[in-house]
Amino acid sequence: MRDFGSRGVHVATLAARQLARLFYGRDPEHSYFSGCSDGGREGIMAASRYPADFDGVVAGAPVVSLTLNNSIYHAWIVQNLMRRDGGLRMTDAQLARIHALTVTQCGRRQKEADGILRRPELCQPDLASLACKAEPVADCLKAEDIQAAEAMYQGVRGAYFGVEPGSELGWNRQAAASHRFATSFLTTMTGATFKGEQNPFDARFDAASIASYQGLAGELDAPADIKAFAERGGKLIIWHGWADTGVPPRSSLDYVARLRAQLGGSAVERFVRLYMLPGVEHCSGGNGPDRFDGLSAVMEWVERGVSPRALPATNHKPDSPRWTVAPYADGPAR
Repeated sequence: MRDFGSRGVHVATLAARQLARLFYGRDPEHSYFSGCSDGGREGIMAASRYPADFDGVVAGAPVVSLTLNNSIYHAWIVQNLMRRDGGLRMTDAQLARIHALTVTQCGRRQKEADGILRRPELCQPDLASLACKAEPVADCLKAEDIQAAEAMYQGVRGAYFGVEPGSELGWNRQAAASHRFATSFLTTMTGATFKGEQNPFDARFDAASIASYQGLAGELDAPADIKAFAERGGKLIIWHGWADTGVPPRSSLDYVARLRAQLGGSAVERFVRLYMLPGVEHCSGGNGPDRFDGLSAVMEWVERGVSPRALPATNHKPDSPRWTVAPYADGPAR
Protein backbone atom coordinates (compact mmCIF):
# COMPACT_ATOMS: atom_id res chain seq x y z
CA MET A 1 0.00 0.00 0.00
CA ARG A 2 2.88 2.35 0.74
CA ASP A 3 4.41 1.60 -2.67
CA PHE A 4 1.11 2.51 -4.31
CA GLY A 5 0.69 5.57 -2.14
CA SER A 6 4.05 7.23 -2.81
CA ARG A 7 7.13 5.04 -2.45
CA GLY A 8 6.84 3.26 -5.82
CA VAL A 9 7.33 6.42 -7.89
CA HIS A 10 10.29 7.43 -5.71
CA VAL A 11 12.06 4.09 -6.08
CA ALA A 12 11.46 4.04 -9.84
CA THR A 13 12.84 7.59 -10.04
CA LEU A 14 16.03 6.59 -8.22
CA ALA A 15 16.48 3.66 -10.60
CA ALA A 16 15.85 5.85 -13.67
CA ARG A 17 18.36 8.40 -12.44
CA GLN A 18 20.97 5.69 -11.92
CA LEU A 19 20.39 4.35 -15.45
CA ALA A 20 20.82 7.85 -16.87
CA ARG A 21 24.04 8.25 -14.90
CA LEU A 22 25.41 4.93 -16.22
CA PHE A 23 24.51 5.73 -19.83
CA TYR A 24 25.45 9.42 -20.02
CA GLY A 25 28.14 9.47 -17.36
CA ARG A 26 26.46 12.27 -15.41
CA ASP A 27 23.28 13.06 -13.54
CA PRO A 28 20.29 14.62 -15.31
CA GLU A 29 20.29 18.40 -15.01
CA HIS A 30 16.54 18.47 -14.35
CA SER A 31 13.80 15.98 -13.55
CA TYR A 32 10.08 16.37 -14.25
CA PHE A 33 6.91 14.44 -13.55
CA SER A 34 3.67 14.68 -15.52
CA GLY A 35 0.61 12.57 -14.86
CA CYS A 36 -3.17 12.67 -14.71
CA SER A 37 -5.79 11.22 -12.34
CA ASP A 38 -3.90 8.95 -9.96
CA GLY A 39 -0.83 10.08 -11.88
CA GLY A 40 -1.64 13.64 -10.84
CA ARG A 41 -1.90 12.48 -7.24
CA GLU A 42 1.46 10.69 -7.59
CA GLY A 43 3.10 13.92 -8.73
CA ILE A 44 1.81 15.88 -5.75
CA MET A 45 2.74 13.03 -3.40
CA ALA A 46 6.28 13.14 -4.82
CA ALA A 47 6.48 16.90 -4.23
CA SER A 48 5.38 16.36 -0.64
CA ARG A 49 7.16 13.16 0.38
CA TYR A 50 10.28 13.34 -1.81
CA PRO A 51 10.77 17.05 -2.64
CA ALA A 52 14.20 16.52 -4.19
CA ASP A 53 13.01 14.00 -6.79
CA PHE A 54 11.55 16.48 -9.30
CA ASP A 55 12.16 20.09 -10.23
CA GLY A 56 8.74 20.46 -11.78
CA VAL A 57 5.45 18.57 -11.53
CA VAL A 58 2.40 18.69 -13.80
CA ALA A 59 -0.62 17.20 -12.03
CA GLY A 60 -3.74 16.74 -14.13
CA ALA A 61 -7.08 16.06 -12.41
CA PRO A 62 -5.20 14.86 -9.31
CA VAL A 63 -7.05 12.55 -6.93
CA VAL A 64 -5.70 14.47 -3.94
CA SER A 65 -8.30 13.00 -1.56
CA LEU A 66 -8.19 9.45 -2.87
CA THR A 67 -9.84 7.89 0.18
CA LEU A 68 -12.89 10.16 -0.18
CA ASN A 69 -12.94 10.14 -3.96
CA ASN A 70 -12.86 6.38 -4.36
CA SER A 71 -15.27 5.66 -1.52
CA ILE A 72 -18.06 8.19 -0.94
CA TYR A 73 -17.76 10.10 -4.23
CA HIS A 74 -18.05 7.04 -6.46
CA ALA A 75 -20.61 5.41 -4.17
CA TRP A 76 -22.67 8.63 -4.31
CA ILE A 77 -22.64 8.47 -8.11
CA VAL A 78 -23.71 4.82 -8.02
CA GLN A 79 -26.56 5.46 -5.62
CA ASN A 80 -27.87 8.44 -7.60
CA LEU A 81 -27.39 7.19 -11.17
CA MET A 82 -27.88 3.41 -10.93
CA ARG A 83 -30.47 0.94 -9.71
CA ARG A 84 -29.52 -2.06 -7.62
CA ASP A 85 -30.20 -4.36 -10.59
CA GLY A 86 -27.38 -2.61 -12.46
CA GLY A 87 -29.62 -0.52 -14.69
CA LEU A 88 -29.30 3.22 -15.13
CA ARG A 89 -31.75 5.54 -13.41
CA MET A 90 -31.94 7.99 -16.33
CA THR A 91 -31.54 7.51 -20.07
CA ASP A 92 -28.95 9.29 -22.17
CA ALA A 93 -31.80 11.24 -23.73
CA GLN A 94 -32.93 12.51 -20.33
CA LEU A 95 -29.37 13.54 -19.47
CA ALA A 96 -29.12 15.29 -22.82
CA ARG A 97 -32.19 17.35 -21.89
CA ILE A 98 -30.61 18.25 -18.54
CA HIS A 99 -27.39 19.20 -20.31
CA ALA A 100 -29.14 21.36 -22.91
CA LEU A 101 -31.13 23.22 -20.25
CA THR A 102 -28.09 23.69 -18.03
CA VAL A 103 -25.93 25.03 -20.84
CA THR A 104 -28.74 27.36 -21.93
CA GLN A 105 -29.35 28.69 -18.42
CA CYS A 106 -25.73 29.03 -17.41
CA GLY A 107 -24.51 30.12 -20.82
CA ARG A 108 -27.06 32.94 -20.94
CA ARG A 109 -25.97 34.17 -17.54
CA GLN A 110 -22.29 33.91 -18.47
CA LYS A 111 -22.78 35.17 -22.06
CA GLU A 112 -21.37 31.99 -23.62
CA ALA A 113 -22.70 31.02 -27.03
CA ASP A 114 -20.77 27.87 -27.97
CA GLY A 115 -22.35 25.48 -25.45
CA ILE A 116 -19.20 25.22 -23.31
CA LEU A 117 -19.32 26.67 -19.79
CA ARG A 118 -16.23 28.62 -18.77
CA ARG A 119 -17.32 29.13 -15.15
CA PRO A 120 -19.71 26.32 -14.22
CA GLU A 121 -18.97 26.79 -10.53
CA LEU A 122 -20.97 30.04 -10.70
CA CYS A 123 -24.12 28.32 -11.98
CA GLN A 124 -26.97 26.62 -10.14
CA PRO A 125 -29.25 24.88 -12.68
CA ASP A 126 -33.01 24.98 -12.21
CA LEU A 127 -34.44 21.72 -13.59
CA ALA A 128 -38.10 22.30 -12.69
CA SER A 129 -39.16 22.87 -16.29
CA LEU A 130 -38.06 19.32 -17.19
CA ALA A 131 -40.46 17.69 -14.71
CA CYS A 132 -43.15 15.37 -16.03
CA LYS A 133 -46.57 17.00 -16.08
CA ALA A 134 -50.07 15.48 -16.08
CA GLU A 135 -49.53 14.69 -19.74
CA PRO A 136 -45.82 13.81 -19.75
CA VAL A 137 -43.62 14.50 -22.76
CA ALA A 138 -40.86 12.21 -23.98
CA ASP A 139 -37.78 12.11 -21.75
CA CYS A 140 -39.33 14.22 -19.00
CA LEU A 141 -37.94 13.81 -15.48
CA LYS A 142 -39.78 12.25 -12.59
CA ALA A 143 -39.39 13.89 -9.19
CA GLU A 144 -36.81 11.30 -8.12
CA ASP A 145 -34.81 11.96 -11.31
CA ILE A 146 -34.61 15.68 -10.56
CA GLN A 147 -33.64 14.88 -6.98
CA ALA A 148 -30.85 12.59 -8.21
CA ALA A 149 -29.53 15.18 -10.66
CA GLU A 150 -29.49 17.87 -7.98
CA ALA A 151 -27.66 15.46 -5.67
CA MET A 152 -25.02 14.94 -8.36
CA TYR A 153 -24.27 18.67 -8.40
CA GLN A 154 -24.40 18.93 -4.62
CA GLY A 155 -22.11 16.04 -3.71
CA VAL A 156 -21.97 14.54 -0.23
CA ARG A 157 -22.97 17.58 1.78
CA GLY A 158 -20.27 18.73 4.15
CA ALA A 159 -17.91 15.93 3.14
CA TYR A 160 -16.99 15.98 -0.57
CA PHE A 161 -17.75 17.67 -3.84
CA GLY A 162 -20.16 16.90 -6.66
CA VAL A 163 -19.92 17.25 -10.42
CA GLU A 164 -20.25 20.57 -12.22
CA PRO A 165 -23.02 21.83 -14.52
CA GLY A 166 -22.15 20.98 -18.11
CA SER A 167 -20.84 17.48 -17.31
CA GLU A 168 -24.21 15.68 -17.70
CA LEU A 169 -23.42 13.90 -20.98
CA GLY A 170 -20.76 11.89 -19.18
CA TRP A 171 -22.81 10.80 -16.17
CA ASN A 172 -24.03 7.45 -17.47
CA ARG A 173 -20.57 6.54 -18.78
CA GLN A 174 -19.15 7.33 -15.36
CA ALA A 175 -21.72 5.27 -13.45
CA ALA A 176 -20.33 1.84 -14.36
CA ALA A 177 -16.76 2.98 -13.71
CA SER A 178 -17.81 4.42 -10.36
CA HIS A 179 -19.36 1.08 -9.42
CA ARG A 180 -16.02 -0.65 -10.07
CA PHE A 181 -13.99 1.98 -8.22
CA ALA A 182 -16.24 2.05 -5.17
CA THR A 183 -16.54 -1.74 -4.98
CA SER A 184 -12.78 -2.22 -5.16
CA PHE A 185 -11.90 0.55 -2.74
CA LEU A 186 -14.53 -0.23 -0.11
CA THR A 187 -13.60 -3.91 -0.26
CA THR A 188 -9.82 -3.72 -0.03
CA MET A 189 -8.44 -0.21 0.58
CA THR A 190 -10.07 1.29 3.66
CA GLY A 191 -7.63 -0.31 6.07
CA ALA A 192 -10.43 -2.36 7.64
CA THR A 193 -10.30 -6.13 8.11
CA PHE A 194 -11.39 -7.89 4.93
CA LYS A 195 -15.08 -8.75 5.17
CA GLY A 196 -15.83 -9.80 1.61
CA GLU A 197 -16.86 -7.71 -1.37
CA GLN A 198 -18.62 -4.49 -0.40
CA ASN A 199 -21.59 -3.16 -2.36
CA PRO A 200 -21.50 0.61 -3.13
CA PHE A 201 -25.27 0.72 -2.64
CA ASP A 202 -24.65 -0.08 1.03
CA ALA A 203 -22.14 2.74 1.55
CA ARG A 204 -23.23 5.27 4.15
CA PHE A 205 -22.47 8.98 4.29
CA ASP A 206 -22.63 9.75 8.01
CA ALA A 207 -19.49 11.06 9.70
CA ALA A 208 -18.59 7.76 11.38
CA SER A 209 -18.88 5.78 8.14
CA ILE A 210 -16.86 8.31 6.18
CA ALA A 211 -14.13 8.20 8.82
CA SER A 212 -14.05 4.40 8.58
CA TYR A 213 -13.32 4.64 4.85
CA GLN A 214 -10.26 6.83 5.46
CA GLY A 215 -8.09 4.43 7.42
CA LEU A 216 -5.29 4.70 4.86
CA ALA A 217 -5.53 8.45 4.28
CA GLY A 218 -2.03 8.93 5.66
CA GLU A 219 -0.64 6.70 2.92
CA LEU A 220 -2.93 7.58 0.01
CA ASP A 221 -4.12 11.20 0.27
CA ALA A 222 -1.90 13.99 -1.02
CA PRO A 223 -1.09 16.41 1.80
CA ALA A 224 -0.94 20.17 1.34
CA ASP A 225 2.52 20.19 2.95
CA ILE A 226 4.84 20.87 0.00
CA LYS A 227 6.86 23.66 1.58
CA ALA A 228 10.18 21.84 1.14
CA PHE A 229 9.47 21.37 -2.58
CA ALA A 230 8.80 25.11 -2.91
CA GLU A 231 11.88 26.10 -0.92
CA ARG A 232 14.19 24.18 -3.23
CA GLY A 233 12.68 25.94 -6.25
CA GLY A 234 10.15 23.31 -7.36
CA LYS A 235 7.27 24.37 -9.60
CA LEU A 236 3.80 22.82 -9.75
CA ILE A 237 1.15 23.12 -12.46
CA ILE A 238 -2.27 21.66 -11.66
CA TRP A 239 -4.92 21.37 -14.33
CA HIS A 240 -8.45 20.00 -14.25
CA GLY A 241 -11.34 19.71 -16.70
CA TRP A 242 -14.59 21.37 -15.63
CA ALA A 243 -16.63 18.49 -17.16
CA ASP A 244 -14.70 15.83 -15.23
CA THR A 245 -16.95 13.21 -13.61
CA GLY A 246 -14.16 10.89 -12.41
CA VAL A 247 -12.63 13.41 -10.00
CA PRO A 248 -14.70 16.47 -9.02
CA PRO A 249 -13.08 19.67 -10.32
CA ARG A 250 -13.61 21.53 -7.05
CA SER A 251 -11.23 19.13 -5.33
CA SER A 252 -8.37 20.85 -7.18
CA LEU A 253 -9.68 24.29 -6.24
CA ASP A 254 -9.91 23.11 -2.65
CA TYR A 255 -6.36 21.75 -2.70
CA VAL A 256 -4.92 25.05 -3.92
CA ALA A 257 -7.00 26.89 -1.31
CA ARG A 258 -5.47 24.66 1.36
CA LEU A 259 -1.99 25.46 0.04
CA ARG A 260 -2.76 29.18 0.28
CA ALA A 261 -4.08 28.79 3.81
CA GLN A 262 -0.93 26.98 4.86
CA LEU A 263 1.76 28.92 2.99
CA GLY A 264 0.12 32.25 2.14
CA GLY A 265 -1.20 33.44 -1.20
CA SER A 266 1.95 35.24 -2.35
CA ALA A 267 4.14 32.24 -1.55
CA VAL A 268 1.86 29.89 -3.50
CA GLU A 269 1.83 32.29 -6.47
CA ARG A 270 5.59 31.85 -6.74
CA PHE A 271 5.45 28.11 -7.41
CA VAL A 272 1.89 26.96 -8.24
CA ARG A 273 -0.41 27.53 -11.23
CA LEU A 274 -3.95 26.15 -11.53
CA TYR A 275 -5.66 25.79 -14.91
CA MET A 276 -9.34 24.87 -15.15
CA LEU A 277 -10.23 23.67 -18.66
CA PRO A 278 -13.85 24.25 -19.75
CA GLY A 279 -15.77 21.37 -21.28
CA VAL A 280 -12.93 18.88 -20.66
CA GLU A 281 -13.71 15.47 -19.19
CA HIS A 282 -11.46 13.28 -17.05
CA CYS A 283 -7.90 13.84 -18.31
CA SER A 284 -9.12 14.15 -21.92
CA GLY A 285 -12.25 14.20 -24.05
CA GLY A 286 -15.18 16.55 -24.18
CA ASN A 287 -15.67 19.64 -26.33
CA GLY A 288 -13.17 21.91 -24.62
CA PRO A 289 -9.39 22.42 -24.82
CA ASP A 290 -8.13 18.99 -23.77
CA ARG A 291 -4.76 19.30 -25.55
CA PHE A 292 -2.72 21.37 -23.14
CA ASP A 293 1.10 21.38 -22.87
CA GLY A 294 1.73 21.87 -19.19
CA LEU A 295 5.09 20.08 -19.34
CA SER A 296 6.74 22.64 -21.63
CA ALA A 297 5.32 25.41 -19.46
CA VAL A 298 6.76 23.98 -16.24
CA MET A 299 10.14 23.38 -17.93
CA GLU A 300 10.26 27.03 -19.02
CA TRP A 301 9.36 28.06 -15.49
CA VAL A 302 12.08 25.94 -13.89
CA GLU A 303 14.89 26.44 -16.39
CA ARG A 304 14.33 30.00 -17.59
CA GLY A 305 12.23 31.54 -14.84
CA VAL A 306 9.37 32.25 -17.25
CA SER A 307 6.24 32.26 -15.11
CA PRO A 308 3.37 30.65 -17.04
CA ARG A 309 0.28 32.70 -17.74
CA ALA A 310 -2.12 32.22 -20.67
CA LEU A 311 -1.23 29.10 -22.64
CA PRO A 312 -2.39 27.77 -26.02
CA ALA A 313 -4.63 24.71 -26.13
CA THR A 314 -6.73 22.77 -28.64
CA ASN A 315 -9.34 20.04 -28.69
CA HIS A 316 -8.52 16.47 -29.73
CA LYS A 317 -10.93 16.62 -32.68
CA PRO A 318 -9.53 17.56 -36.11
CA ASP A 319 -9.96 21.19 -37.15
CA SER A 320 -11.00 22.22 -33.64
CA PRO A 321 -10.69 25.90 -32.72
CA ARG A 322 -7.67 27.20 -30.88
CA TRP A 323 -8.07 28.23 -27.27
CA THR A 324 -6.17 30.28 -24.75
CA VAL A 325 -6.32 29.04 -21.17
CA ALA A 326 -5.31 31.32 -18.34
CA PRO A 327 -4.58 30.43 -14.71
CA TYR A 328 -7.79 30.09 -12.78
CA ALA A 329 -7.32 33.26 -10.75
CA ASP A 330 -6.88 35.21 -14.01
CA GLY A 331 -10.34 34.36 -15.33
CA PRO A 332 -11.99 31.94 -17.76
CA ALA A 333 -10.51 30.42 -20.89
CA ARG A 334 -11.17 31.96 -24.29
